Amino acid sequence: MEEIRPIKLEEQEVLDTHIFRRSIVPLIFRLIVINIIWFFFYLVFNFLIFELRNSLNITSFFAVNIIFLLFSQLSFGGFSLFISLEWLGEVYIIKLPDVTIRKGFIQVEEKSYEISPADDITVRQGPMGKMFNYGTVEFEEMKGMKLYDMPDPHHLAEIFKKKPE
Repeated sequence: MEEIRPIKLEEQEVLDTHIFRRSIVPLIFRLIVINIIWFFFYLVFNFLIFELRNSLNITSFFAVNIIFLLFSQLSFGGFSLFISLEWLGEVYIIKLPDVTIRKGFIQVEEKSYEISPADDITVRQGPMGKMFNYGTVEFEEMKGMKLYDMPDPHHLAEIFKKKPE
């Protein structure tokens, strides 16, 4: 019987590779906002149907309400699933001096950027970002290169400021 041995990776390679995903806090806030919007939409629809049921000759208020509820729940669930999968499919792989951004769940798209260690890295955090420790890391040299909603952005900026060995 053959002995199974674990694959050994170079220790330095493992230590120098960082994998990040966007912070889950903005995702949760988006889902909460979608839920609030759906709730108000549902209330307005019920109010309109209740007020107009006599003029529209609707005999079964509950049948219309249930059909609307099923349709709206399916669309709400589908939209929530889409937003969640979009978040799940975005990964940042940092192996200095390269940053690879992998986006997509079904159709995966990868872009790699070479970043030189520099001091011109800016971290931006709004009030919610400061409270929940997430923010945007911007690179001054590379116009348009931003890593949005990153957890612990100050730690991430320190990783980018290190010089690769």
